[in-house]
Amino acid sequence: MLTRVDLTLDCANPQLLAAFWKTAAGYVDEPPPKPFATREEWLSHFDDEFDDGMDAAWLHDPTGVAPRLSLLQVPEPKTAKNRLHLDLRVSGDGTPEQRWSCVMTEVARLCERVLLINHGRLMFDGSLDDLKAAHGGKPMVNVTFAEPISALDVQGSRVVAHDGMQATLAPIGTSTAEDIVRALISRFPVVNIGVVETNLEDVMRDVYLTTLGDHDGAPGGDTDTNIDRRPA
Repeated sequence: MLTRVDLTLDCANPQLLAAFWKTAAGYVDEPPPKPFATREEWLSHFDDEFDDGMDAAWLHDPTGVAPRLSLLQVPEPKTAKNRLHLDLRVSGDGTPEQRWSCVMTEVARLCERVLLINHGRLMFDGSLDDLKAAHGGKPMVNVTFAEPISALDVQGSRVVAHDGMQATLAPIGTSTAEDIVRALISRFPVVNIGVVETNLEDVMRDVYLTTLGDHDGAPGGDTDTNIDRRPA
């Protein structure tokens, strides 16, 4: 009779992979079986069954929900695609946009490498910082005017949205959000102004729009966002 499922994963750096799962999902170190006081003591009674010099890590979920993980170092490098994917579910309530915002918050917290794929075509492969820098990662400026502004043209900026008395502008080139703030205050009747970080979802959408050149490339359909924290 099956009582539980444990997962054993071959890897290049068990300690690094263990640190990821501790951060991402709250895993903790699994104590050695009784009566052994340490993992080293437990391993020693296997004689030469375990490869000399090979590292390992054992983890469990303190809530008892997720499976235990055995992370074993192996000498051979990875040569093909992953045959097993462990998907992290992010809890969240509210509208689809609000739930997606929860997912993006976890992406920003955990990922070192982002791959954006659309219908089998690799759209972006790099770090989160590179993604933000290349696709609208600069902070934007939200401004409210005292009266409707018909023509909004500020040097060094791109008008993202404009509806009479409210507007959002993004820096372009070497311009900064602070440059836009100074220009707006000096030229227009401003009653409220603020600088906000670009939403990560908007950054990823910009990848598709700028790469494909039209809205047909916007996320949707067979589109994947892959987050990679593997050590090798």
